[in-house]
Amino acid sequence: MTISGFVFMISVGFNAAA
Repeated sequence: MTISGFVFMISVGFNAAA
């Protein structure tokens, strides 16, 4: 997994949680 993918996953997860 690349850093980009990791950040993307965090963003998506954060949006889903919010």
